[in-house]
Amino acid sequence: MPVASIRSKAWLLRGLGSVPGELNFSEGCLAFVAHGFGTLWKRQLHRLEHDAHLPGLAQRMDKGHHVPVFQVPLDQARAVFPWYYFSGGFKLIVGGSQYRFSFVKPNNDSTMGPGPGLAEARRFTSDWRTLLQTGSASPGGL
Repeated sequence: MPVASIRSKAWLLRGLGSVPGELNFSEGCLAFVAHGFGTLWKRQLHRLEHDAHLPGLAQRMDKGHHVPVFQVPLDQARAVFPWYYFSGGFKLIVGGSQYRFSFVKPNNDSTMGPGPGLAEARRFTSDWRTLLQTGSASPGGL
């Protein structure tokens, strides 16, 4: 039986930088909550703020706050699972903006402690693929 929610540690990839956080699906809504600014430069933070259409996002992230980058109904998001992500992440299009996610901790990120191994990251990707392509979550996540 499908479960009603799923959540996973994830890294939002932006250029050569990344933002650690949590990707979450609950009560029909898909959300990413950033945990601080990760390895993004101020210019990248401001670009993310612009892409997410959230004034003040860069300042809150720069202060290290846990900040929602987006929260939308599942039917307002579209996912792509490129082969070159090697089942370790995916691209998500929300409100005309593209977000790239990895479940494998980037080498230049030391903010969230150890990340999941490749096998666990692939399981997360499989769970998210099931949710995003069928509209129902399978057990898994954090």
